[in-house]
Amino acid sequence: MGSGGAQRILLNVLNELSRSDHEFELFLYNPSESYFLPEVKELGIPINSVERHSHGFSIKVLTQLIKTLSNQFDAIFSFQSTANIYCSIARLASPKTKLVCCEYTIVNEWSSHDSRLLANFFNLFSNAVICNSNTQASYISSFPGMKKKTFAIWNGYDLKKFKKRDYSEKSLKKITVIGRISFAKNGVNFVRGLELYIERNGRTPSINWVGRRDFDKPAQEMYEKMVELISANTLLEENWSWLGEVENIEGVYHSTDCIVLPSLYEGLPNVLCEAMLYGCPILASNVSDIPKLIGDDERGILFDPLSPEDICRAIESFENKNLHERLAMIENARIFAFREFDQKIMLKRYLDVLDRKSA
Repeated sequence: MGSGGAQRILLNVLNELSRSDHEFELFLYNPSESYFLPEVKELGIPINSVERHSHGFSIKVLTQLIKTLSNQFDAIFSFQSTANIYCSIARLASPKTKLVCCEYTIVNEWSSHDSRLLANFFNLFSNAVICNSNTQASYISSFPGMKKKTFAIWNGYDLKKFKKRDYSEKSLKKITVIGRISFAKNGVNFVRGLELYIERNGRTPSINWVGRRDFDKPAQEMYEKMVELISANTLLEENWSWLGEVENIEGVYHSTDCIVLPSLYEGLPNVLCEAMLYGCPILASNVSDIPKLIGDDERGILFDPLSPEDICRAIESFENKNLHERLAMIENARIFAFREFDQKIMLKRYLDVLDRKSA
C-alpha cells in the first residue's frame, strides 16, 4: 500500500466495498510499503499480509496466497501485473474462484518488453481484465481470447471529500508536479521546457515537485540530469523545491496555481482526476486517455511530453488566460469529474464485470 496511483484506486475500491454487504479481505505482500495502510486499517478490513524478502518472484507469497484461497472465496480482484501473476498461479489450486485482473498502467515503448509479455500471458488465465484507461483496454483486447473479457473502467472517488477551492489567481506564481520522481514522469523535458520559459520571459514561477523518489537506474539517471540542469540555471535553482511525500495532499491542490503532469505514459492518472475534483487547473501530456479527460482545451491544456517547446507553450498559454477563462476551465473540469469519477459507480461496474463472468 505504497503511495502509488494503483494503491489509491485500490483504497477507493475498499472504501466503497466496506459500505456494502459483501464479505471480503485484503491480501498484501510488501506490507512495509504502508503509505495508505492506516486508512485501510481505519475501515476495519481483515488483512492477510506476508513480506517478501526481495523484488523477485516469491514462493513464500505464492504459498500463503494458495493457503488463503483455500477458504473458498467466490472471487479475487488482483491489482497490477505482479499481483495478477501470483493470483493466476494460485488460482490453479482453487479453479472455482473467479479472477479479475486489474491493470492501471499502460503499454509503452520504454518499459520491459519481457515483463509485458509475461503479464499478457497470465491475463489469459483470468476471467476478466479491468483497465482504468480505454487505451490499455484496447491494447489488451487486441490479443486472441481477450476481446470479450477486457473492460475499461475509469477511476472513482468519494466525491463528498472533495471541497472546491476558492480560485482567484490571475498570474502564475506556483506550478506543482505530483508524482514519483521516476523516468515515466519525464522530468528532464519538463525542466528543459522551463528553461525555454525563462529564456523567453526572464522569470519563473516557483516549482514544487511532490512525490517519492524511485531508485531504479532510469529514474536515477533522470533525477541526476534534472539536478544538473536545475543547478546550471540560477532562477530555476532558487525557485525549485523537492517536497517528497506529503500527508496533506488536499492542501497542495488548494495552494498551487496549476498542476503540471509531464508524463511520457500514464494509465488514468489520479493526480488529474483529483485536481479536476478540487477545482485546480491542469496542464498535461497528450497521452493515453488524458485527451478524453481534458478535451480540446475545455478542461485543461494539453502538450506533447517529448517537446520542451510545447511544454513551454502550454505554460505560457495558461499564464495568458485571464481569471474568467481559468474559472470556466475549472468549472468545466469539475462538472465532468463529478459525472465520471464517482466511486459508487466505479464499484458497481467492477461488480457488474464479476456478475457477467459468473453467469
